[in-house]
Amino acid sequence: MIKLMMMLSKDFDISEILDLLSQASRGKDNIERGAVGHKGYSFVIRNVDNFREIYVPFSYQTYELVGDMHNEIKDRKEGKFILDNLYRYFEINALLIGSLKTILPSLKFWDAKESDILFEVVLIIKTPEGKIFPLIYYYDRYRMALGTCKVNLEIFNFDPRSLSQEERFDLAEVFENALKKVPLSDYKTIYPGHDEPWHIGVINGRPFFTSVF
Repeated sequence: MIKLMMMLSKDFDISEILDLLSQASRGKDNIERGAVGHKGYSFVIRNVDNFREIYVPFSYQTYELVGDMHNEIKDRKEGKFILDNLYRYFEINALLIGSLKTILPSLKFWDAKESDILFEVVLIIKTPEGKIFPLIYYYDRYRMALGTCKVNLEIFNFDPRSLSQEERFDLAEVFENALKKVPLSDYKTIYPGHDEPWHIGVINGRPFFTSVF
C-alpha cells in the first residue's frame, strides 16, 4: 500500500477521495476539490495523470453514452426529438465540458490533428448503496461517453459491468445532472469530429459548436 501511494500523484489521496465521496453523497459538493453529487450519488473527478502508473490508458470500452447521444436517445423515448435541433445536442456537450473545466481547471485537450480523442478524465463514483468504482469520462470523434477502465485501488468494491443497461442509463443521467449544477468556465478548442474538425466551447456562458471551415 505504501508503494502504491508513492506512485500516486499528491492530488490523488485515497483518504481524501473517500471523504469527498461521502460528503458529496450527502449533498455537500466541493467543486474546488473536484467533487460533486446528485440524488445520493457522488463523483470525484481527476486527471488520468494523477495515477498514470496504475491506470492503463485506452484500455476502456464504451460503458454508457452521455451528452449529445444520451440526450437524443432520451428525447426519442419521450417523443421530444426534433431533427432540426441536432446542433442543440452538440451544444449540450459544450456545456458539459464547460462545467468539467470548472471542476478540473487543468483539463487537457488533446491536439485534434494528432488524436481522435478530445479529453479523458477518471471518475470515482459512489452509489447510494455504497458501491465505489471508477469509470472514464471521455469525448472522442465518435461519442461522448463513460467507459470502463483498468484501475486497481483497494477502495473499489464493485464491478460496474454488473449494472443493467437501464441502471447505466440512469447513472449517465445522474452524472449529467451533477455536472449541470457546476458553474460554467469559458473555453475554446477544436473537436476532431467524425468527418471534420469543429470549434467547440463556451464564451460568456453561451455554448457554440461551429465548423472550422
